[in-house]
Amino acid sequence: MEEIPDQHIDLVFTSPPYKFKDGFTYKMMEDLIEDLKRVMKPNKLIFINFGQLAHHKQVPLKVAMMFSEEFNFIDTIIWEKPQYDPVRWNKRVNNRFEYIFQFANGTDYQLDRLSIGIPYEDKSNIGRYSDIDLHCRGNIWKVGYETIQNSMQKPHPHRFPVQIPSMGIKLSGIKERSNVLDPFVGSGTSAIACKMTGMKFYGYEINPHWYEKSIERFEGLYGNG
Repeated sequence: MEEIPDQHIDLVFTSPPYKFKDGFTYKMMEDLIEDLKRVMKPNKLIFINFGQLAHHKQVPLKVAMMFSEEFNFIDTIIWEKPQYDPVRWNKRVNNRFEYIFQFANGTDYQLDRLSIGIPYEDKSNIGRYSDIDLHCRGNIWKVGYETIQNSMQKPHPHRFPVQIPSMGIKLSGIKERSNVLDPFVGSGTSAIACKMTGMKFYGYEINPHWYEKSIERFEGLYGNG
């Protein structure tokens, strides 16, 4: 990230590789933390989406603790997945969620909570707690995958829905044309979310295959824009 100026980034939303066979190491996370400390503006948000493996359930929690030593740990958002691969043995229950760890580069930040708010089930709450028919979604986000009709719509085996980074962008309250960074671009989902929400995007991907796939996917939706 040497080409990114100091204190240039307004938001980080990323999903690092979480499997050791895919290149995950704790050293990688240490290096990422040091880079983010330099490039992020003060009091801006970081969202780290992290999956989990059956035999390494502790890895996401260790990563969260590493980040909490350098950044303000705000919350653990649970991404509840309606679609999941069922466990076929009797050692564990089905894994129906992924973590989204939320941090801030400082303590003077604000969340635009109603930007991703949901309507009241009991409409009598309108006026009692809010003047509009929206309330805070909370830290459990139930978001399913988009319907897949061809292979181009599932370019990455560990994808996440565009709605997930879009919600993070909205919740952060950053202005249009702000600078959003994803250090692990993968298939380009966060880039698409930035295009949809009017943000500037900075991304990195060291795997040539996924780099080409992310460009192909983005240009298939938006051309060269």
